[in-house]
Amino acid sequence: HWKLPVVVRSSEGEQRILIESESVTVAAGDDPVINAGADGFYRVAYSPELRTGLRERLSTLSGEERYAVISDAWADVLAGGSAAVDYLGLVADLDGEPEVDVWQRILAGLGELDRVAPAGVRPAVQGFVRDLVADKADAMGWTPTEGEDDRSRKLRGTLIAALGNLGDDAETQSRARLVFEEVREGEPVDAEVADAALSVVARNGDISDFARFLEISDASETPQEVVKYLRAAAVVPDRTGAEELFRMVLDGRIRRQDAFWVIAIMLGHRDNGPRVWELMKENWDALLAQMPPATGRRIIELIPNRSEPAIAADIEAWLAHHPIKGGEKFAQQQVELMKVRVGLREREADRLGEAF
Repeated sequence: HWKLPVVVRSSEGEQRILIESESVTVAAGDDPVINAGADGFYRVAYSPELRTGLRERLSTLSGEERYAVISDAWADVLAGGSAAVDYLGLVADLDGEPEVDVWQRILAGLGELDRVAPAGVRPAVQGFVRDLVADKADAMGWTPTEGEDDRSRKLRGTLIAALGNLGDDAETQSRARLVFEEVREGEPVDAEVADAALSVVARNGDISDFARFLEISDASETPQEVVKYLRAAAVVPDRTGAEELFRMVLDGRIRRQDAFWVIAIMLGHRDNGPRVWELMKENWDALLAQMPPATGRRIIELIPNRSEPAIAADIEAWLAHHPIKGGEKFAQQQVELMKVRVGLREREADRLGEAF
């Protein structure tokens, strides 16, 4: 056992405890905050009763503490300790959250639920995201105000991308296309807004967008632009585009230093991932030959997104018989993370439908 320093704050005051044995009982009020200050490296799982009280007090916590509470709540869902509906209830009242880090943590959990939600339930998840994000996004608008700090600008971009992608908001998607065209025409657009608009256009694009992104990437004179638009092409939800990009990796049209992350993104893609996995198996040796040895293992960075039970089982079996040189341990870790998401899908698919 590790010695674990724990800080507890409640109406009874603040207590500092060193846990050395298997369990410690703490006398506290009915409003405890475990890991007060959010400096501890451990997870906290609240009982349903304490979680309800904590939800009512979230606005009184520091930004760091709110981040820790949301992060711990999602970890508990992944571990099967609580249901996704408990997580949804916890974050539902955070529509006015001011901190970008907390928003990113909230949206990361919602993004994972979106990936495992059955097709008939996804619109409800998207509606939940719109209800949560819309007011704050509208209040911030699309243009920075004078004297605005970088974190506020980053928050604006985060909310625009969330509303247009995870929330599937048609108005945001249309506005994003207009902003994207403004950027291409050289008009001044805030960098965070420009990146968010590109993300929305790409993730809701078609084969013509795919071709345009590749054209822009090829013509770009800076490495940053090359990567930005190649990444945009990799997330377009079009099977034909994904197959073409895969061929470009195989025949060397994609630079070796970019090949691994292009494949990783496509393998983790909700729509294109299953097809890309089939292509990977069919061209395994040729694919790895296009990767520098130090980065070959990173083609499986996003296999946790492949939580479909049959595909996940196939990936696990394949990697067991086709090890990536130097990446054996990494593969085991990624498979473990994938199996956690398979469990999430199997537990929550039906329960999400009932919750909504």
